[in-house]
Amino acid sequence: MKIPLERTIGDTYKFAFSNILSIFGIAWLPCVLVAALTAAAVWALWPDFAAIDWSAAPDAERNREVFFHLWLKMIGIGLPLYMLIYVFFAMITVGIQQKALGQIDGPVFVYFSLGGAVWRLLISPFFAGLAG
Repeated sequence: MKIPLERTIGDTYKFAFSNILSIFGIAWLPCVLVAALTAAAVWALWPDFAAIDWSAAPDAERNREVFFHLWLKMIGIGLPLYMLIYVFFAMITVGIQQKALGQIDGPVFVYFSLGGAVWRLLISPFFAGLAG
């Protein structure tokens, strides 16, 4: 079976430009939440970055200790943040796919869904890894 390349690309642009407000409506809230959570993570980690003496300091042992605690804190904050970002971008992907398939009618101004489709999209790489 041959895929009509020109028609596929044309339909993609037609969908994108005719639903531009809905696409922004689907994406803006998760993106704002990601930005706010990232800013909160930087705010929480900033004092630890400031505590490191970045010059050629004679107190290298203290710097190693501070740097080690910074890494632990970065893992403790960064890993849950990464998982939340993964959920938010899966939410955007599912929302745009549902809009493209016609499962969402009319304009979308705010979209926040943690339904089954989002969780299936999140878990699918794990099952693909098991199958491969």
